[in-house]
Amino acid sequence: MKAVNDNDGLSQLAILYAKLEDNEFRVKYALFITEFIDPNMDPGVNYFT
Repeated sequence: MKAVNDNDGLSQLAILYAKLEDNEFRVKYALFITEFIDPNMDPGVNYFT
């Protein structure tokens, strides 16, 4: 995780995510990034409604 914190790593992960074409991998990648940002977030909850 140190690599993510150094050199604007989260932005680099977001750029990589945008370039991905495999939808299944994009879902797993999005969950990884979400878990990194907020480890207590429940992925089964829709926080936008």
